[in-house]
Amino acid sequence: MSMSLLKMRVSLPTQAQMFCRALATKSVTQSHPPRARGAFAKRAADPTVPLIDPNINAPGKKYPPWIFTKQELKEKSWMGRKLNQKEYAEKRMSKAVTNADIDSWDTWFHDRRKVSTRGANDLMRVFSLRGEHEKALEVFDEMRERGLEHDAFSYNIAIASATNLEQYSTSQKLFREMREAGIEDEGCAPYTSLMRSYMRAGHLDFALSMVEKARLEGVEPDKVMLTNVIVIAGLRQDLNAAEDALQELKSTGQYPDIVAYNAMLRACSKTKAGYKALDILQEMRQFGIPLDIHSYNSAIKALVECGMSDDAKNLFDDMIAQKERAEVMEGLVDNATKEGLLPSGLAEEVATEGERELSIAPTVETFTILMQYYAARAEFEACEQMMQLMRHDHHIQPDERVYGTLIDACYFAAGVAHEMPARVEWAKKAEGILAEALEDVTELHAEPLELERLLTRVLKVWTFTDDFEGAAEFCKRYEALGVEKSPRAFAALLNMHERAADGPGAAKVLQEMASKGLSPSASFVCRVALAFTRGFKPDTALQILGKAQEAGVQLKQCREFRWLPDALGKEWRLPNDWVYPPGRVVTKQDFEDFRNKLLLIVGDAPMLAPPPSPPNPHKRKGPAQKPKRTAAAARY
Repeated sequence: MSMSLLKMRVSLPTQAQMFCRALATKSVTQSHPPRARGAFAKRAADPTVPLIDPNINAPGKKYPPWIFTKQELKEKSWMGRKLNQKEYAEKRMSKAVTNADIDSWDTWFHDRRKVSTRGANDLMRVFSLRGEHEKALEVFDEMRERGLEHDAFSYNIAIASATNLEQYSTSQKLFREMREAGIEDEGCAPYTSLMRSYMRAGHLDFALSMVEKARLEGVEPDKVMLTNVIVIAGLRQDLNAAEDALQELKSTGQYPDIVAYNAMLRACSKTKAGYKALDILQEMRQFGIPLDIHSYNSAIKALVECGMSDDAKNLFDDMIAQKERAEVMEGLVDNATKEGLLPSGLAEEVATEGERELSIAPTVETFTILMQYYAARAEFEACEQMMQLMRHDHHIQPDERVYGTLIDACYFAAGVAHEMPARVEWAKKAEGILAEALEDVTELHAEPLELERLLTRVLKVWTFTDDFEGAAEFCKRYEALGVEKSPRAFAALLNMHERAADGPGAAKVLQEMASKGLSPSASFVCRVALAFTRGFKPDTALQILGKAQEAGVQLKQCREFRWLPDALGKEWRLPNDWVYPPGRVVTKQDFEDFRNKLLLIVGDAPMLAPPPSPPNPHKRKGPAQKPKRTAAAARY
């Protein structure tokens, strides 16, 4: 074809002669668009077909796709199709997702004369976008049965589908199969999918190893993989590692997006780094990245965790101001559009901006974060005010988390109360909040787990009062609502009996756990032993510990086990009406005998001292202590 075009070069324009020379030298595939080759083919078949239209730049004139202007040829505008290929593929997939014919996919292979790997991959992609990951894996297996070769795209979708189905062993098996088959992918998709699989399974070390594995195989981590590294660093409460991953993201030219910055803000909230969260927010505003509701919630949580309540309140007020401004703008746009004062295109743009600001309005999670801060400080009235603001001003219905936070506020308020009657009043208030939650949140009756958590929170308030009768009366609510007690409920009851040195009561709680089919841990058994020891019954405590050790309970590494020797020789906070046994004196010999018997139960090993609590790096250091005044200076 190139020789026939060369013979016609005399009658062709100069630009067409350039195309002919390119065809003759076989360089057209590199320097000229493929649609130009189609134009020359038509010209060779019919000499009357024009190659260059003299009116090609006329406004409003449309031409076939193989016609290019001189400026377009110079700028190589046809290469823009590669840039738009991803957008076109997404539109095609979104259209296929809504296709009802895909539902009968079992006949999809039979209805076609020939099925290609690409067609099967598209079908898997459609099922993946629709959330039907089981069908995506079934198509993957069907491809194998019909002799279709799996490529990198097939494996990537299959690994991602298995991860979404929490079939982590399947995703790991598919990744190994892909590597053994020698199928390589230019991107990080298989590594990222397997990384997500390890993260969901809780194997964070294996997830991080995928980054090094990708580097060893010549694949540089992309934005998604480095964002996952930030997420893992946040889960490990390692803020330095999160900052390193964010810096690597910037240094490689992959500018962080809203997902990466939100992951960084969540890491700040877990590490109580409020100042760093403010720096991240400032950086996002500097680069023009709009904040979303997750950004605000994570930043507010980071601020309240380290005590920066004023800055958290400022962010909360900023969210409310944006919501009010968006509501006012929405009303103005509606009025202007009805009166014809605002063009339709501008109205849509303003409406889109208003919807974005409305999406930043405070949510239930935002109010819950602030209420948890006030609850931990035993500020019950502030929690109530936040709940009223949420319900009346923002028209948000409280959920079980909000009511649970209110009950926690009662628990902390009871902790700072010095008199027992005041604690009982807080327990009754918590019980009233529970009754209100059962009326407002109707879904609680269908969710036994959430209902049990609320009941256990109220039970913790009752056990803090050391009122055995009140706690026993409230325990009847479990049976009335058809909810089984969890280990958290039994732990709260054991703590109450231990504080009161009520060994028999603690033993009954342990028996009830066994009757429910629950196996008490070493901590539960040692709590019962502590209750007997503080009640001056060390022999009974030794019997309970001996039976537990014979049953295979590991007592030696339990921290409550290390407290037992001191429990016999030290006084314990007991109810006011509790009377010490007359003439009961714990001598040093009693203490040594009890300690030696404990060593015989767990083996001839020294008792381990309780580990010291780690220092809090965010705790503000107090002023230096003043030097003591000497006797001479005290006279003046």
